[in-house]
Amino acid sequence: MKIRQAKLGDAQALTTLVTVLGYFITKEALVRHLERSSHPLLVAEEVDGRLIGYIEAETYDTILTEELMYNVLGLAVATDRQDSGIGGQLLEALEVDALAHGIKTVRLNSGVDRHLAHEFYEKHGYISQKMQKRFLKSLL
Repeated sequence: MKIRQAKLGDAQALTTLVTVLGYFITKEALVRHLERSSHPLLVAEEVDGRLIGYIEAETYDTILTEELMYNVLGLAVATDRQDSGIGGQLLEALEVDALAHGIKTVRLNSGVDRHLAHEFYEKHGYISQKMQKRFLKSLL
């Protein structure tokens, strides 16, 4: 397995991987995202070319903190490959990328009911700081 930056040809496989998190995106929308995005979107690829995981982050730059951070937007591993260390390898690859860009902190949010995910993050050195709700408003 290798971890690399996502490319346009990964769009179809990524549409499947996001469903692991309960989301849906069309291949066309994902291609548009890949074309316009410059932030880290790392994929785990099997020797046979099958994508089995991804992690996406953005630079978190706010007046609320003095330092730049990476904010994890999503981390998913194919259902048949979960609990095999791939998620941890993706986290570690993102952390290496962060350090290479002078970023010393990675932050992420995880739904309050995702207890196994919380255990996973804690196992990898992440500390829960607060509980929060997310609010959305459609403008159309």
